[in-house]
Amino acid sequence: MVKLLFVLDEKKVEECGEYTVEQIYNYIDEIFAMTTITKVEELEQGKMYYGNGNNQDLVNIYKPILHFRKEDWFLKYSKKIIFYDNSMQSNENEFEIEDVLYEARKLCKQGNIKYA
Repeated sequence: MVKLLFVLDEKKVEECGEYTVEQIYNYIDEIFAMTTITKVEELEQGKMYYGNGNNQDLVNIYKPILHFRKEDWFLKYSKKIIFYDNSMQSNENEFEIEDVLYEARKLCKQGNIKYA
């Protein structure tokens, strides 16, 4: 199973007033809805997007990230984006974890990826 945790810095979003938290999460939902990622869980902080157990899950989890990086709010308002994958694990409760936001910020600083 693959899944992605997406958490916005809600305080920063509200302070800036450019968007509402709801607008950004709705937009994220709309983009994921264009993929086969259909299970979304609202959490106390953020949302978890789940793969469907098919061979396209990895592509469909990451495709929206590639789209979001073009958005001006992505690095500015994202607080946490964590990718979880247990597809290669013998224990279904053990996940490989990648801090997607950390990697995106690192690549941006290095100039390897252009963000909005």
